[in-house]
Amino acid sequence: MLANAWQSRKARDLLRILAARRGRAVPREQLGEMLWPAQDPDRVSHRLSVALSTLRGVLDPERRTSTDHFIIAAHPSLALDVEHVELDVEEFLAEAAHGLRLAEVADRHLGRALELEPHDEGVHGEFVRTLTAAGRHGEAAQAYRRYVQAMSAIGVPAQARGDLVPPGRPYVLPSVDTQRVVTPSP
Repeated sequence: MLANAWQSRKARDLLRILAARRGRAVPREQLGEMLWPAQDPDRVSHRLSVALSTLRGVLDPERRTSTDHFIIAAHPSLALDVEHVELDVEEFLAEAAHGLRLAEVADRHLGRALELEPHDEGVHGEFVRTLTAAGRHGEAAQAYRRYVQAMSAIGVPAQARGDLVPPGRPYVLPSVDTQRVVTPSP
């Protein structure tokens, strides 16, 4: 939403509060106290009504939908109707959950690749990098120790952890292994 669409900072703040609650109802009294702390409740009630009207006008400038389409206004509370509003935070959380699922799949496939070829330096490096990028530093340290042991077993000097797979340069398995090991099953 463009900044110049806002006629009122308080209407924008009202949207922020409702968006942060992600569809859960917020009592009008609480909203009034958050937006206009320590003010006369009668004046706050009127100001909240004005901010709500302004917010509805910003969300639906042509007034094509019912007043409760975007903001559900039960007498004692207000809530954002998340079925009718796209929230960046919801999108972010969905993408983050998807990323976690992909990381779990990658972990399984990289682990399977190491079972098939325990001395593949590139797979070890990618596994360490993936775990580190996910913030799983303890597991990354364990994976690096397994790499050092695997290289020692075949008489190859192990690379320093930071040199194993440079950031931004992921290891790509050969095409045959990519189909067999890395591609998730449908």
